[in-house]
Amino acid sequence: MKPRQAWMHYDLACELARWKTAHEAVSELELSLSLNRAVRYDALDEPYLEAIREDSRVRKLLQSEAKE
Repeated sequence: MKPRQAWMHYDLACELARWKTAHEAVSELELSLSLNRAVRYDALDEPYLEAIREDSRVRKLLQSEAKE
């Protein structure tokens, strides 16, 4: 997969979070960040991801992204 394809997974993560399917949303967010680290800039402030921000995997992921 190419880095630009990360945005498709990011958008899906946002929609899944909005639909309250947290596990799938987190998995898609992890995949998007593994494809393109630039996704982190949007993920840190994305309102749609608010629903999953308290998930321990997301907190850890975004904290580690913020440190880079």
